Amino acid sequence: MQEFAVDERALAKIAQTAFNRSPSVLASWQREAISYRIINRVTAGLYRFTGTSIDQRGSYDWSLVLKILQQDIKDTASTFNPSDDPAYWNYWRREADAYLSDILHELPRGFGVPRCYAVSAETPATLWLWMEDIHGLPATQWPLQRFQLAAQHLGQFQARCAAQPELPAFPWLSRKWFRSWVPAETTIALDLITNPRLWQHPLLASSLSPIHADRIMSIWQQRFTLLATVEQLPQTLCHLDVWPPNLFARQTPDEQDQTVFLDWSQVGLGAYGEDIANLVLDSVWMLKVDVALLTEFERLVWDGYLTGLRLSGWDADARSVRFVYAATAALRFGLLAGLLLRQVHDSQDHKAIEQRYQRPFDQIMAQRTAVVAHALQLADEAETLLPLVTVA
Repeated sequence: MQEFAVDERALAKIAQTAFNRSPSVLASWQREAISYRIINRVTAGLYRFTGTSIDQRGSYDWSLVLKILQQDIKDTASTFNPSDDPAYWNYWRREADAYLSDILHELPRGFGVPRCYAVSAETPATLWLWMEDIHGLPATQWPLQRFQLAAQHLGQFQARCAAQPELPAFPWLSRKWFRSWVPAETTIALDLITNPRLWQHPLLASSLSPIHADRIMSIWQQRFTLLATVEQLPQTLCHLDVWPPNLFARQTPDEQDQTVFLDWSQVGLGAYGEDIANLVLDSVWMLKVDVALLTEFERLVWDGYLTGLRLSGWDADARSVRFVYAATAALRFGLLAGLLLRQVHDSQDHKAIEQRYQRPFDQIMAQRTAVVAHALQLADEAETLLPLVTVA
């Protein structure tokens, strides 16, 4: 656990604010680190604080979550280094700015966001976010069907955002975020993709073969056209990091199902369909949903999302959303074939990958080759839809 001091008077005030109590004193409190694999280096730590306070009405128990954001760069080689540039995809203050703004207010009934009770600058390069401790079922434990409702809630939120007189224009919102996640030329490994011999590896053969090389090269050559079309289609407010570790299911006090969306560090403007493409393919890529369920998972999320859009009054052509979904999948995941080619042929990487994901290497590759193959199928769909979508 990272050592840091907490002002007890400030903690007592945050707890009384969070639980709508009168001025209180702390009777006891403790903290524990929340076990979570931190990928993005903007997050310096997550902690749960629990305690008992006393006010004029008596004692009450409480729990809070502290999320620490940092500007410091720990590893200059990391993709996930924070930035102090508001226009950068990984701007370090973005989540704090989102909570301090009004963009996460007036939410549709089924769409939840953790309440943020206080934001404090502990140092010039450190922010503390005191937040609601969410109690519910994490999406890593959901039955597959529950993702359909989560996608519906997301669709309702995004249709409502886009129906406002104008979208938010804060300078710290992500813009063209997806463009930052299209694999670079060094990642796509064109020299490996065009080598038919490398595709014969047994860990690839179940899903991929040399015939996919031409498809990948076609996507690569069309990437700027696909990106530009996605960016010109109708925009809404996007979470941009929707995957199981950032989702919880809970019931509201009036016993309504709610999906809580955590971690708003990437929030910004994007097209309808970007978030669900990430939810479906990244969940399988990151081993949170079994690859055998990919087709059914995709159908449930797609149907739920369109239902949510319609429930909030969206009445546009679904082909544009499907194009965004397919193009996002193709560009972000279809172009990762070169990464897999490199990994299967470099045995020195295998142990490190197994340790990172706590799975045998062949299981990891089975999931990921299937994701790439599915994304390449969606590339064909995106190509078919491209001349049919309406650009705003």
